[in-house]
Parts: sequence; structure tokens; C-alpha cells
Amino acid sequence: EAETIFHEALAADAGRAQARIGLAVVDLLRGEHGQAERRLRAAIESGPRHANLYSILSLSLFAQERSAEAVPYAERAWEMTRSHSAAVELAWALIDGDVDVERGLELARTARDEISPHPEEKLWTLPFTPSPEHCIGLAHLKQGRAAEAVSALEEAARLRPDRKRITADLERARRLL
Repeated sequence: EAETIFHEALAADAGRAQARIGLAVVDLLRGEHGQAERRLRAAIESGPRHANLYSILSLSLFAQERSAEAVPYAERAWEMTRSHSAAVELAWALIDGDVDVERGLELARTARDEISPHPEEKLWTLPFTPSPEHCIGLAHLKQGRAAEAVSALEEAARLRPDRKRITADLERARRLL
């Protein structure tokens, strides 16, 4: 039903970035990550460019386990909005992609402690959207700080018990203790 509404919006105005974003989110929820990526790249090329285009593109790359490639898109979303979700997405790209774990850890802490999420950001939370706590735990894990990783990942698992990646990272950290 949502897909039909987004297609109708595009038929009425082909330049509607929000409709393109909506279709990409539908693709992501269906597990069609490559289709979402293609749709978002085309929307960015055709303009106008909205922060959500970059943000959702970075999430589609996360879903494809291509976090390092997501860095420039997550960086652009962060530059445009300075929002909670953009900080977390950039932190994840930096940490999971092994680009700059320390900077990612700093951004994740900033998102957790200093930037309140906007109520609308919760609408864009997808099954693979990282949390600040998961970012922090993964950073500690990559830095070999198992006890700190376990603590942060236990908090992440408490907040999002349905996330398999959190559980897997928590088990890896526990094995290092």
C-alpha cells in the first residue's frame, strides 16, 4: 500500500525526494538492498539533495555489510543535519568499516549523551539501524577492551533485544573476557 502511494506521488511530481526515499525504505524492508541503493543514488544525482537521501543510502550500505563505503554518505547527512540519527550512522560507518574507530566512538558518545533524537527519527528506525550503545560496544570490541564492550553491548541488547548483530557482537566480547 505504501509503495502505491509513493509511486502516485512520483507520478504527480517526479522530483519528490521524499517519495523516492519512501520507495527506497520499502525496498530495504523487503530486503532489496541493492534496489534501494540504486534508487537512492539516482535520486541524489537528479536532485534536489536532502539529508535523508544520504542517510538512507548509508543504511542501505550497512544492510549490505559495506559500512566503509557508507562513510561519505553518512558524513554528508551529518553535515546537513547534525541530528542524533546522522551522528549514530556516521559513528557506525567509521567503526564498523574500520575507518576511524576513535572518531566513531566519540560521535556515538555524543549521540548518546548530548543529542536528543527528534521524534520523527524513530519513524526511520529500520531493522539494521545501529544504536549509540551498539556503536560504543563495537568500538570497544575492536579496541580489545572486552569488559567495556560487554557492558555497552549488554545495554544495547537490553534496549534492542531483537537485534541479532548485537547478540553476536556481545557473544564475541564475552569470549574475550
